[in-house]
Amino acid sequence: MKPLINLKKHRSDLNPKWLLEKLGEFLLDIAKLIFGGVVLVGIMETNVNPYWLFSIGGRVAI
Repeated sequence: MKPLINLKKHRSDLNPKWLLEKLGEFLLDIAKLIFGGVVLVGIMETNVNPYWLFSIGGRVAI
């Protein structure tokens, strides 16, 4: 039975710059989702302290 992916054989085909680019795009999408969630919670009328909401949400997004 042959493995689907042989990493030793295809290791030279992996481009570190491409992997870092994809990781950067993923982390940017996560930061946008967190920031959007913070804004939505800030808009809704809840008992959340806005200072803590924006400070913690901003730090996590950064």
